[in-house]
Amino acid sequence: MGGIGKSRLSWEFLKYIDGLAQVVWWHRGRCLPYGEGVTYWALADMVRSRAGIAEGEEPASAAEKLRDVVAAHVPDLEERRWIEPRLAHLLGLEERSTREPEELFSAWRLFFERLADENPVVMVFEDLQWADAALLDFIGYLLEWSLNHPLFVITLARPELQDRHPEWGAGKRNLTSIGLEPLPAQAMSALLAGLAPGLPDDVQAAILERSEGVPLYAVETVRMLIDRGLLIRDGPGYRPAGPIPALEVPESLHALIAARLDGLPQEERRLVQHAAVLGKTFTTDALSALSGLPQPEVHSMLGSLTRKEILGLQTDPRSPDHGQYGFLQELVKRVAYETLSKRDRKALHLAAARHLEEASGGEDDASARAALVKAGDRAASLAANEEAAGYFDQAFELADDPAVQGAISERAAGAAAASGKAESARERFERAVGLFRAAGLTHDAARASAKLGEVLWLHLSRLDQAVELMDSSLALLSEAEPDQDVATLMAQAARLHFFRGELDVAFRWAERAPRTAEPQGYTGVIAETLNTKSLILRSWGRHEEAE
Repeated sequence: MGGIGKSRLSWEFLKYIDGLAQVVWWHRGRCLPYGEGVTYWALADMVRSRAGIAEGEEPASAAEKLRDVVAAHVPDLEERRWIEPRLAHLLGLEERSTREPEELFSAWRLFFERLADENPVVMVFEDLQWADAALLDFIGYLLEWSLNHPLFVITLARPELQDRHPEWGAGKRNLTSIGLEPLPAQAMSALLAGLAPGLPDDVQAAILERSEGVPLYAVETVRMLIDRGLLIRDGPGYRPAGPIPALEVPESLHALIAARLDGLPQEERRLVQHAAVLGKTFTTDALSALSGLPQPEVHSMLGSLTRKEILGLQTDPRSPDHGQYGFLQELVKRVAYETLSKRDRKALHLAAARHLEEASGGEDDASARAALVKAGDRAASLAANEEAAGYFDQAFELADDPAVQGAISERAAGAAAASGKAESARERFERAVGLFRAAGLTHDAARASAKLGEVLWLHLSRLDQAVELMDSSLALLSEAEPDQDVATLMAQAARLHFFRGELDVAFRWAERAPRTAEPQGYTGVIAETLNTKSLILRSWGRHEEAE
């Protein structure tokens, strides 16, 4: 539930830690509901903060800072060589690819364990309801494997987390779940009396009745009274500036925030809406570009909105968002965004995209399709294949050229296959083959066909269909210029015919595939075919030759 006190709980814990003599390594990362390349975003936030890397920092500078922080906390040279490149991959500073997430998980876990060898480590994951499945897998892995280290993981989430991932947390022996229920009336009265003593009884009663135990409701009501000049600061709290007339308190927290935003000056309210389009945090440059206002004017209004506790400035030098403004409450951002008409949202998103394009020098990353493909590639390289398939599917919807659609569909199929979604992979590979053929790209169709055949055989136990597919694809390519795609298809045909018991046919393809591959140096195809050839020879009793 929004406003129930999840973030306040972690804030209180942080303040408690600040008072301890023992040094504690504190890490905080939030999960994003949108954006490019957000796989493991919260974890990357934590690594960036530990290394002092700002979001958007030059790669060379960021890589140097990462190298320094790993060297400072990982004394063993071999461990450093294992950890550093995999952390760099997490931050997008190094291009790698891995098929098994455990390879990355072990390196990331080891980094935090080495920190915990020096001082206790706290890792706070905020808004876990937005987390991708890959991040949830990592947190579960961490809880299982780091059981004997002083490493404390806090995950803050709304109930939607259980709707999206009903198995999350089940069976974890070292996991404690705390549900934050609405505050009782006595606690709400004490909260309101401490925050704004002297409120008239009727106003206080109306707030308590409508708040239904949600502390943010009471806080936002007091902020609205401050905005209207009805409350003024008095020491750590507030007191009435004079008689408070009868107040019509909105029924819901959502309506209360909307009413509070409506009470802002028109220019400030519009700026808050622009900020909501940019996200939870944003730079003044981006907000100035989106609003069309000069930076001094934007700075002045940001100061006013900060005093009104709608926005805040990130001052933590370790945070990747250092120097950026952001909404104090995610719910305020959401309400501000929802007050925009669909037409205005579209116009502002296009303006934001233009700003990003100009800021990046006009590179293709600014196009939605290219950004989604890039995000999919990055997720796949991090072995987050389910997320990768989702990005590729979104990118496919934005393409209209058959060749481009085929390439994206092939990527989506590969990611689906790697995540164990065989039927989904089959559908996307078949779509890719059809699109490539429609575009006249016979070699691309052959490559996708080889991958489709593997899915049909290995994952769906449809060997006969896979063999027919190989044979028909090879017949189409009988006159084509030999290349890696053709050689790969021949090697796959040899393997599938062997497992169907057609040894003579399999051997003919096993003879042809290396002859096609060797002139071009396709050693991987040669190696795969030699394995198949060995199986055929063993079946014929020619064991020495097979060896």
